[in-house]
Order: sequence, then C-alpha cells, then structure tokens
Amino acid sequence: MSSKIILFPTTKRIGTIRKWGYSLACYPKITTREKVLRHRLNTFAEGLRKIGFAEDEIARETTSLEAAIRQEISRLMMAARAGRFA
Repeated sequence: MSSKIILFPTTKRIGTIRKWGYSLACYPKITTREKVLRHRLNTFAEGLRKIGFAEDEIARETTSLEAAIRQEISRLMMAARAGRFA
C-alpha cells in the first residue's frame, strides 16, 4: 500500500508564505530577492534531507513552496501599485 505524504498542508504554511513573501517583496532589487529566495529554499530542502525525505518529495514541496511565495510577492506588488497595502 502506497501512501502520499503531505508535508505541509496549505492552511498550516500560509503564515510562512505570507511572511516570506512580504520580507522578499521589501527588497528593492529583483536580483537580491532571487538570491534570498533561492537561499531560503535551499535551506528548506536541506532541512528536509536531514529529516530523511526522498528527493522527489523534496523537489515537489520546494517547487510548491516557491510557486506560492512568488504568487504572494506578485499579489503584494499589485496591491501596492494599486494603492492598497495587503
């Protein structure tokens, strides 16, 4: 019997996504933002490796987290341009 592990349910990680998104959106340079995001995601992946998760699960979760953070940054940027602060 194969079971699928859900590492971090969306409802549990929304706070982390919003916090990371806000802190990354505050960087004025996109290159700095990308470097910091890449570093955080690598640190996240290393933590999962230390726990003993399989590489395919780590890749899936890292990709999912990255997409969610990028969407949050985009949401914050659009809100700021429209004069509303999220």
